[in-house]
Amino acid sequence: MALPRMSGRDVQRELKSRPETSGIPIVVVSGTDVSDLNESDFASVLRKPIHAEAVVYAVDKCFRRAQRSQAELS
Repeated sequence: MALPRMSGRDVQRELKSRPETSGIPIVVVSGTDVSDLNESDFASVLRKPIHAEAVVYAVDKCFRRAQRSQAELS
């Protein structure tokens, strides 16, 4: 959540505010305290140190959610 020019929360708000990026799932990977995060705003929240399996699971979850959404639109 600690980024050089803006916070991760600011990035999330910016992405969600634009129609062309509002549907992009956001996976947070952070070594800082994220206890005050509303985890429902993100596809996944991973805390460092992370294992490759956790990243694969988080990305797979995003793909499965997108596939369900596509199926519902069809």
